Amino acid sequence: AATLGCVAGKAELLLEVIKDATQEQIARTTELVKQGFCDAKLVEGKDNLYIRIEAVAGADSAAVTVEHEHTNITRIEKNGEVVFAAEAAPAPAVAPAATNPPPRPPVSKSQPLVPQAIPPDSGIARDCRVLVRGRTRTAVDALLFRLLPDVSMARAVDAWGVEFSFRASTQRMRQLALALGALLKTDVYQMEHGSCIEVVGENAPMEVVIAAESLDEVRHALAQGGMAKNVKILSEKGRELTVLALDRAALLWNLRARFDVRREEDDFWVVRKARAARQADSPNN
Repeated sequence: AATLGCVAGKAELLLEVIKDATQEQIARTTELVKQGFCDAKLVEGKDNLYIRIEAVAGADSAAVTVEHEHTNITRIEKNGEVVFAAEAAPAPAVAPAATNPPPRPPVSKSQPLVPQAIPPDSGIARDCRVLVRGRTRTAVDALLFRLLPDVSMARAVDAWGVEFSFRASTQRMRQLALALGALLKTDVYQMEHGSCIEVVGENAPMEVVIAAESLDEVRHALAQGGMAKNVKILSEKGRELTVLALDRAALLWNLRARFDVRREEDDFWVVRKARAARQADSPNN
């Protein structure tokens, strides 16, 4: 499998990197295996799942470590130098309003040519971010180091996704957004005047706007029990609360247990009176 991945693997397919292998590539893999191209051995004393890949080509060498999940790269080495080591950092309970942009069209994903690396330009570098939601974060890990090999990045991970922080020019960020969209074949957005890229992958948390007469009651409900782990408040404007939900169906079910909720659209809900208050107002009470 490792040899076939070298011959035919597509990193952007995550857990299905070899699904598009052709018969010619499989035949070539068989030849390489017979020649001793790759060998494997058990690493003792490691929790499942642990994989370390070591590769050599001429005078160059590389090593990649995968832990806990099949797409979770935790370490990358090149010629003995560590170029990436994963570090988790907790995210704040309430994100600043700037992280909740208005509706925006995705960057085009139909770019036919994707560079191996995006060269530096003469533009002024500024603080930039790449936000990744869903199951594409490991693929983005590898692509960012390939596309911006000269850039030093900080990486923070939580249940909602992963955030990469670095400095780059506006032109490089535009080129990066186009390249990520073409390689990942998923929705990629640019916001905050081009300084932030958001990648929305499979199984990503979803934004929901909740309109209510009393946002205090809604906020209190969101902080209760299982909902506190399922929902993150992004911003508040007037009588509207924008939240990020790991499970939108569970959020709706929990809100309907407390309020009269009407879905105007999939991502816009109107919350009316709490159930107990509505019953008190009933003519039968």
